[in-house]
Amino acid sequence: MSFLFDIPQEVLDLIGDFLNNRDVARMVLACRHLHGCFSPLLWKKVTLQVWPGKQLIPIDQLQTRAYCVHTLQIRGPLPLEYYSVVFPRLSVLHLETTATTDYSGAEQDYNWACLVRHNPTIQYVDLHCPHVLSRNSSEVWSAISSSLQNPKRLRLDGLGIDAFSNSVQELFWKAASKFEEVDYMGFDQLAGGGHNIIDFSRIKRFAYTSIDMPGRTDYQLGLFSRCTGLTRLRWSHASSYFPIDDFIRFLEGKTWPLLDDLALERIAEEDKDVATVIRLVPPLKHLRLQARSFGPLCFGELGKRHFGTLRSLCLSRCDGLTSRMALEVLNNCSLLEVFEARCISVVDLAELPQPWACHRLKYLGICFNGGHDQPGMDSVVFEQLSRLKQLEEIDLSLTDIPHMRRRLEGRVPQWDLNSGGLERLVTLRRLRRVAFGIGQNLEQEDIEWMLEHWRLLESLEGILSPYLDISRRLRAFAATRGVDC
Repeated sequence: MSFLFDIPQEVLDLIGDFLNNRDVARMVLACRHLHGCFSPLLWKKVTLQVWPGKQLIPIDQLQTRAYCVHTLQIRGPLPLEYYSVVFPRLSVLHLETTATTDYSGAEQDYNWACLVRHNPTIQYVDLHCPHVLSRNSSEVWSAISSSLQNPKRLRLDGLGIDAFSNSVQELFWKAASKFEEVDYMGFDQLAGGGHNIIDFSRIKRFAYTSIDMPGRTDYQLGLFSRCTGLTRLRWSHASSYFPIDDFIRFLEGKTWPLLDDLALERIAEEDKDVATVIRLVPPLKHLRLQARSFGPLCFGELGKRHFGTLRSLCLSRCDGLTSRMALEVLNNCSLLEVFEARCISVVDLAELPQPWACHRLKYLGICFNGGHDQPGMDSVVFEQLSRLKQLEEIDLSLTDIPHMRRRLEGRVPQWDLNSGGLERLVTLRRLRRVAFGIGQNLEQEDIEWMLEHWRLLESLEGILSPYLDISRRLRAFAATRGVDC
């Protein structure tokens, strides 16, 4: 190819995928040929919002470029004619409202339904609507249920199922049942039925977060039990009661035979009960667990049933997970890519020095501590980390575990050149993010070494130095090199 004009449009489209809007705008202004090639990219994602001092995209201009729009985001109410525009390639629809705007719930329901009916190609629906839709808002759910040709994901944030009448609840769940993935966060304390006669077998991935206090765990579990095709279940609730007996009963009945991704929170039952759950679920690829009574029985079942299949394991909110247990995970889970736990004792690590089996690990969230009175103990930590050549993120902080700092046994390993540990990590060339948490005493030469050897580094988090002026100087230096700090 001798000229820019010889590059096929398919290649230019691929190039455009790597450019942000500012770069695309520059390309469009460069010449007439590039204007024709790249201007559709500026319309690929469109946001419509009535905002003081800003002009809404004129309706005729939007209709002319409607064929370019793949993602449409609507914030707040719009003039009526905007809801009748046909976007032939629209696949993603974001609908947002704010509690500060004066809405008519019935009118909003009708307008959203009109937009959905005009655009049956929509596959992904994101709906953020705190307290907007009225008790009898049924049009939008009917439109989603009857009009969309190939719906894939429904995300709902701030919705209150219990605000709907029983008939609208049934329409809502009928609409949700058409999707392969449902992600719900909202209220359900006063929810009735509505889902008892609906087939949810199409839903493969279900994330459900109830923010009511107390939550309706019986209602939620009844809903999940009808989703027999689930491969992913992520369940978060505000209730202090987890219906573990009913959950075990559904597992014994093989209600979810395809399940390989499970996240459960607020389990306060005994270790033996949690162990029964871990024993009965199918072999898991992904597990996130918050269990106050997590102990040796549960961990034993985890090892027998799931170590050979796990890709991600998050146990940082399990009080009973010991340092030795965490090491056993790293020593035995060869497919593991994500691991999050609390602490590993450097003393325990020195007593079990064999190389970890998790060579695929990309994310490690854990704290190493102790061994401060024995020289050379830090080298054991850095020797193990240096073997994790696929590592992209390492989080050594404990900021998300409020009571953990006072449980640290002495200092944490120092990531600096003086201790000799940092130089061992030259093999971690894929690192993008490092979060230190507490206890570091770095100098500029340490940051320079990181920037030189970890070329993909994007973020350094945590307290870099106990001295505020040095910490600020290090952050400013890292920022000049494009690293968020």
